Amino acid sequence: MLRVAVLLDNTLKTDRRALMELSTLNKLPIDLTLFCNKEPDLPENEQRGNMKIKRLFNSAMWAFSSRKLLDDFAKKLSEENFDVLHCHDQYLLHVGATVKRLKPNTILIYESRELFHSWPLNYANLSFINTIKAKIVRLYEMWREKQNGKQIDYLITVNESLGNILEKYFNIKNKAIITRNIPAFKEIPEKDFTLRHKYHIPDKDNVVVYIGVNVYRHTNCMEQFVDAIAGMNNLHLIIITRRNER
Repeated sequence: MLRVAVLLDNTLKTDRRALMELSTLNKLPIDLTLFCNKEPDLPENEQRGNMKIKRLFNSAMWAFSSRKLLDDFAKKLSEENFDVLHCHDQYLLHVGATVKRLKPNTILIYESRELFHSWPLNYANLSFINTIKAKIVRLYEMWREKQNGKQIDYLITVNESLGNILEKYFNIKNKAIITRNIPAFKEIPEKDFTLRHKYHIPDKDNVVVYIGVNVYRHTNCMEQFVDAIAGMNNLHLIIITRRNER
């Protein structure tokens, strides 16, 4: 039986997209194990259907100085002889790539829901020294993801445009697998004009909605985007983000 390990950088409690993926995998005739973050009110080991859940990760794993923790976990994981590793996030890609270097026959799947190498940095409240440090850390992490990307066999992402970019970026031979960046398909019986009514946007005008967790000022990514559409007629930009973002 095929042994598959999914490595997830959260608790699975709120990641509905991962829940949908795992519920599908759980129906297949495979030996499925999920490794994910610890949660105070959830057991460290759990069985859901055919899926074994092992909550082993903590916040220290996702720190810049976590290299040794990741490498130690990768070494232990390599001893379990999984056939397939499905890794979410660039930190866990490092784990998967390390295992594949030790066990070259391992199939490595990288699920990237964004372009990590194009993430913006929040420079708004950083001193000059901390800005330099942040840039150095980001450059190192980008380099590490690119190096680990050489081990990727299959890529999962959320749309064709990201798929095309990442295929070239990692030089992946297999076509990227596209899954929509939503938890499930939902029937929409009629158009919803909530945003148009709220912001008094005429029906004849076009609306671009940006939804993102982090929206920072003083980042080229967002400011270039706003500048690019600022002069367009009959076009409105709505940004939806966290309440505490400024």
